[in-house]
Amino acid sequence: MGFGLGPASTSAFNVKADKRSIAVMGDGGFWHNGLTSGVANAVFNRSDNLTIVVDNNYTSATGGQDILSSKAQNRTRSTGHAIERAVRGVGVEWVRTMRRTYDVAGMRDAIKEALTTKQKGPKVLIAQSECMLNKQRREKPLVRKAVAEGKRVVREKFGVDPERIPDYLALVGDAADGYPGIPGIGAVTAARLIGRHGPLEDFPPAVLGASRELALLFKDLATLRTGAPLFSDVEELRWRGPTDAFGGWSERFGDARLAERCRKAAP
Repeated sequence: MGFGLGPASTSAFNVKADKRSIAVMGDGGFWHNGLTSGVANAVFNRSDNLTIVVDNNYTSATGGQDILSSKAQNRTRSTGHAIERAVRGVGVEWVRTMRRTYDVAGMRDAIKEALTTKQKGPKVLIAQSECMLNKQRREKPLVRKAVAEGKRVVREKFGVDPERIPDYLALVGDAADGYPGIPGIGAVTAARLIGRHGPLEDFPPAVLGASRELALLFKDLATLRTGAPLFSDVEELRWRGPTDAFGGWSERFGDARLAERCRKAAP
């Protein structure tokens, strides 16, 4: 049922049963009357069912308009009011927010937990991801404008935010830099784990197990240093021939002639 009435309709199933019912509502319907008729009603009647709120950050029924939970800064409206806070405010204790709903495995696990937990009372799962259609409508004009102005445009490739690239490479490996990554974790799994837990340091210990320290080492190797001392003048980088110590290194690598060849090539 639309306009947030789905959870209210599931009150007919508010009986002792082996399974819990699932109701779905959008964020527009949630603020329209779903918070009171659906969620608060479930609290009042001690429902044990699950409500999934699709939080797209806007309401599509009126053409993509801002609502209370929109993240956009609106000069004439009050936005930024989290659905989770409102749900807890009317008495729901079991609340989860999935911030990357395209993580199918993560959503599956959250729904499974809601349907199998021994905790009684209404459950609310907030599926918080922007509608891809609305996102394309919003971003495409901005991208076209940036390209026309000659600005740099970054497109998502790995499925993680730019600041999480070292975490991603630590898990999948990087042949160019010579570290293999963590066995059994590919590109899709790495993006899913980072989307769910954030940086490697925040991963629950059981996720990486004995490979945790190795993953942190790989992340350290994958992290670009921007504060390392470099040089004051580009002339310092000019090659002026091998040093006296290079002869010992060439012998160590089994090519004593390398040092002589470098001396002949020196300016």
